[in-house]
Amino acid sequence: MNSVIQNIFRRTTKTTELTTGDVIDSSYRAGKSVYRFKVLVRTGVKDAVLIIIGILSAGFGLKGFLLPNKFIDGGATGISLLITELSGVPLSLIIILVNMPFIALAYKQMGRVLQ
Repeated sequence: MNSVIQNIFRRTTKTTELTTGDVIDSSYRAGKSVYRFKVLVRTGVKDAVLIIIGILSAGFGLKGFLLPNKFIDGGATGISLLITELSGVPLSLIIILVNMPFIALAYKQMGRVLQ
């Protein structure tokens, strides 16, 4: 393991003994921290890949089917398509603007960090 990462794990897993003030390095806690770190990285990468696949499939559906055939979708995308047809503003900008209130509501409801 990289020495920098190893030092980070050692610093985060050390506990101070209450009576003497000596630092105790627990290999169990270090192993547990390494496992948690690996799980965190694995789930983060998996989530990122699935989000990217979802964005690509939504973009393909929008660009490949809805826009060429002049179909109107429902929800925020449908509202964005209608505003784009009426105003001529680029669809990508309108989708972001229409979704901003929903992002703000989600941030207020769920908070910054989900635990």
